[in-house]
Order: sequence, then C-alpha cells, then structure tokens
Amino acid sequence: MAKSPKQMKEDFLVWWKDIKLLIGLALVVLNFVLGFYAKVMMVVNIKDPFYWKVWVGVYAISWLMLFAGIYLLGFEGVKLIKANIKHNVKKTISDARKLPQKSVNYGRKLHKKSVSKIKSTSKFVMNGVK
Repeated sequence: MAKSPKQMKEDFLVWWKDIKLLIGLALVVLNFVLGFYAKVMMVVNIKDPFYWKVWVGVYAISWLMLFAGIYLLGFEGVKLIKANIKHNVKKTISDARKLPQKSVNYGRKLHKKSVSKIKSTSKFVMNGVK
C-alpha cells in the first residue's frame, strides 16, 4: 500500500533509525568521494602503469559500492529522500514568494525612519538658530 506524502514526511523524521538505509546512504556518499579521488589519482599517476591499474581498480570498487548502496537504499529510501526534497523545494518557493512583500514593507519602514530622523534633525537645527 502506498504511503501518503504526510506519512512519508513523518517517516523521514526517523529515517536514521533504519540501519540498512544509513549504510546505503553512507555507501553512496563514500562512492562519490572515493570515485573522485581515484579519478584524480589516475590522472596524477598516468605514467606509472602499476599505480594507474590500482586506481582503476579502486574506481571500479567505487562503482560496486554505488550499486550496493542503491540496493540497500531501495525504493522506500528513494521515496523518502524524494519526499524530503519536494518538501524543501515547496518551502523554499513559498518563502521566496513572501520576499517581495517583505521588501516593500522594509522599504516603507526605512522611509518612515529616515523621514522621522530628518524631521527631528531639522527641528533641532531650527531650535538652535532661534
């Protein structure tokens, strides 16, 4: 049975309790780090065939880690992550829609503040001249 977005959101708050999901997420993140490092080291050691082959092997292992991580995450983990991303995007969009009104209100408030300071300064100057 498919879960509603509200249930997914509530489930996402306790996603860290699922050890399988944590291991899968760690494998996917570690894959990106290890894969990037292996690619850099392949370029650095391009003249030495032994080390180049070692780093190609490490790069291949990083791909295996990626597939293992995706398998451990499973469809439920992917759905939870997508629900969290969708929630964050909606929140960002709603916050961005409020910005123009906040800017107008801030501009009005700043104008009133500056006008009141000009008035108080001009009163002070006029009182000093008399």
